[in-house]
Amino acid sequence: MACARTYEGALQQLGSLTSNQQALALSKVHSRENTLEHMQSCLTRLGLDLSNLPVIHVAGTKGKGSTCSFCEAILRSHGLKTGLYTSPHLVDIRERFKINNKMISKDTFASLFWDQWDRLRTSGPHEEMPSYFKFLTLMAFKLFVDQRVDAAIVEVGIGGRIDATNVVHPHAAGVARLDLDHVAVLGNTLPLIAGEKAGIMKPDVPSATVAQKSEALAVLAKRAHEVGSPLYIIPSLKNVFADPPRLGLAGSHQDANAALAVALTQLFMAKRAAPGARPSDLLPAERIEWDPATQRPQSVASHLPLYTPLGLLRTALEETTFAGRCQTIRLDRYPPCGAGPEGTTGAERPAMTLFLDGAHTPESIAAGLRWFLSAARGGPNRRRVLLFNSLQTRDPAPLLLPLRDAVADPPFSQLFLAAPAGDSTPTGKTTSGRSGRARPPRGPAHP
Repeated sequence: MACARTYEGALQQLGSLTSNQQALALSKVHSRENTLEHMQSCLTRLGLDLSNLPVIHVAGTKGKGSTCSFCEAILRSHGLKTGLYTSPHLVDIRERFKINNKMISKDTFASLFWDQWDRLRTSGPHEEMPSYFKFLTLMAFKLFVDQRVDAAIVEVGIGGRIDATNVVHPHAAGVARLDLDHVAVLGNTLPLIAGEKAGIMKPDVPSATVAQKSEALAVLAKRAHEVGSPLYIIPSLKNVFADPPRLGLAGSHQDANAALAVALTQLFMAKRAAPGARPSDLLPAERIEWDPATQRPQSVASHLPLYTPLGLLRTALEETTFAGRCQTIRLDRYPPCGAGPEGTTGAERPAMTLFLDGAHTPESIAAGLRWFLSAARGGPNRRRVLLFNSLQTRDPAPLLLPLRDAVADPPFSQLFLAAPAGDSTPTGKTTSGRSGRARPPRGPAHP
């Protein structure tokens, strides 16, 4: 049955495309190596030329979305018209598409979707329709071209080398913190994963990264050397500010993401600067060079041009927002949902504070826990409940172990393990939640 050509109909039709999980499962059997060729074919069929699209392209295991958000805020502070493409979304699919940090309207989404759907359906067989993520990525590119953005900040989906986003030729490329994730697709060692992420580096395009484990940094440095991409690190915001700002995104781990964003935006501004334009200042930085003789990376003292006045830079970093990343939401009132504590009604429930984070590696879980313990310190002595959500494809035990190891006495009085509607637990049983008193897991088995 044909879908109504509305926003709701677009979402329904989008569901007919190969999902992210299906695409990842298929990649274990069929190579993803033809991803870029297929994307180029789709761009040709859509008549989309990305050669003049000014892009900051960001890969990484952790922090790439936050880095993109910091970049967007900095460039918008210059008065530039920004486009931001991130994934996944939390509540509304339009979270992925932002112009000047505002979600596009439902009408704009529907118009983009149906125009693209019609063009692709009439220019090739149905089996050549792009997958869910590819389709959305093409929509983002069309949006940014149509809107004539001054800067498009694009977050990689998975990996980098053959990710659907890697059809752009950016002004600057960044690699956020690397860790083990998506090992079935990217490889089961840090060097293999680093090699995939480094695939977004391109000739004569400056790159930046954060402090990495030595085996990961070696891969990034070698790739940068091979393709001719100068690679920089600003180790900390203390290299930028005598008194670093209070970041709009909470958590001490965001310092590295913000510093990476500063490096990327200044490299971007240098690329688009008029001939003869001079920066307002120079920022101390490290240039990471590859030594073929020792087969090791070397750090050389260097600097980056500063085009953003420090006052604007501070304000942008302080006002950056990104939902679901160490986010605190305070609810003074909320709808009744049955009996409250000790038999009270929903209307009598006390105020509630929600601490939200989308951590997806053990290291990120540990960072999120540190943020929570700091953010909740000094507050009312209330019952603390952990609601933990993990997809079927992930083993929750390694993600829960940092909660046991980080503190001797668990900070939670109750633990709920939940799965999204329609998803399954690792045992294959569909569940809406399991609860119990919070006891630390005593081994690698599922808690």
